[in-house]
Amino acid sequence: MSDKSKNIYKIAITGGPCGGKTGISSYIRKELKKNGYRVLWFPEVARGYIENGISPDGDKLTGKKFEEFIIKKQIAVEEIYEEAAEVFASDDEKVVIFYDRGLPDVCAYIERSVYEEILSKYNLTLESALNRYDAVIHLVTAADGAVENYQWAGNEDESKRDPDRHESPEEAIILDKKLEDAWKQHPSYLRLDNSTTYLGKKKKAREKIYKVLGIDKPKDYQLKLLIKRPTEEIISGIEGAVHISIEQTYLLRKNSEPEKERRVRLWKGDNEKGLYLYTKKEDSSPDITDAERNEWDKVITEEEYNNYLEEADSDLSTIKKDRWCFKYKNYAYELDIIPVLNDDEALIEVKLDSLEDAEIEDIKLDMASLGLEVIKDVTTDADYRNINIARR
Repeated sequence: MSDKSKNIYKIAITGGPCGGKTGISSYIRKELKKNGYRVLWFPEVARGYIENGISPDGDKLTGKKFEEFIIKKQIAVEEIYEEAAEVFASDDEKVVIFYDRGLPDVCAYIERSVYEEILSKYNLTLESALNRYDAVIHLVTAADGAVENYQWAGNEDESKRDPDRHESPEEAIILDKKLEDAWKQHPSYLRLDNSTTYLGKKKKAREKIYKVLGIDKPKDYQLKLLIKRPTEEIISGIEGAVHISIEQTYLLRKNSEPEKERRVRLWKGDNEKGLYLYTKKEDSSPDITDAERNEWDKVITEEEYNNYLEEADSDLSTIKKDRWCFKYKNYAYELDIIPVLNDDEALIEVKLDSLEDAEIEDIKLDMASLGLEVIKDVTTDADYRNINIARR
C-alpha cells in the first residue's frame, strides 16, 4: 500500500459492465480536485490494447497471453505513476492515483491458478497484488438489480443499446461475481450494489474514498426552485407522489448554541398518525441560504413535541405546507405548496451532491416533462429560506 507519510494514495475502481464506473470515477476525480488533491488518472490497460488493435485472437493470441500483456503493462506503468506521484508529493502536495481497474481484475478473466502463475513471474502473490492499493470501489453491474438500465448490443430497446458492449445481462452478472471474488479479500473493499440510485452509488463511493483520505464527510446541497403552482391534475399525474402535511415551528435559540437554528415539525400523511421531529441546523443567520447545509434530525414523542412548542419563537409564524414527495429518474423531489406564498407559486427542492450547472439543467428538463414550470432558481435567494418565509 501507499506511504501515507508522503501523502500518496492509490485507489482502484472496478465492476462489471454498465456499473457506472466511467461516470462515477469522473465525478470523484472532480471532487478530489476541489479538496486540493492532485489526481493522476490511470486508464484501463485492456481497453487501451483493444482500441489499438491488440485483442485475443484464437490460437494466435490466447486469452492467457493477452492477460499476461495486461499484467506486464499494468506493473510497468504503475511504477511510472508512483514515481510521478512521489515527485509531486515531495512539495507536500496531496496525490491520489486513481486506477481504472487494478491487477486483481485480471483474475476475473482467467483461472486463478494461471493468474498466480503469471504474478509469480513478477515476484507477486495474490495478497501482494491486492495490497498495491489503499482501497477498491466495486460498482456492481446494472444487470444485477437494475437490469432495466443495462445497456448492451442485444437490447431490444434501441435507446438502451450499446453496440460496444456484448455481454448479455446474465454474462455481466457472472463477470461481476468473478470481480468480487478477485477483490473481496482487500481490507478496504467496498461493493456498491444497485439497491440505491445511481446518485446513491456516487455518494457512497465518495464517502468511502473521503474516509480513506481522512477528508471530512461532505455537506449535502439542496437545489431550491420557485415554480408555477401545479394544478391538482398535474400533481395526480406524477407517479408515486406521496402527500404529507407539515407544520413547522421555529424555537428560540439556545444560549449555548446561538449559531444553531432549532425547529420542530409535525409530519402527517393521509390517514396516518403524525410523526414528530426535532431538528438542529447549522448556519442559522437569516442571510445564509439553504444551498449548503448540515442538519441533525431526531424523532420525538408527541409529549416532547408539545413541550418544545413552549419554546417557540414568537417572532416567527408556524409554516404550514402541503408536500408531495416523489422520485423521478435519479432524483428525489419535495414539492411544497405554502399558503403564505403567492397564489400562483410553489417551491420544489432536490437534494444533490453538488450544485453543478449541468446537473441542475437536467433536473429542470425532467421537471418540464412532468408539467412543472420553473419560474426561477431561488437556491441562493434568502427570501425563500424557510426561516424567512416564517417572517412573512
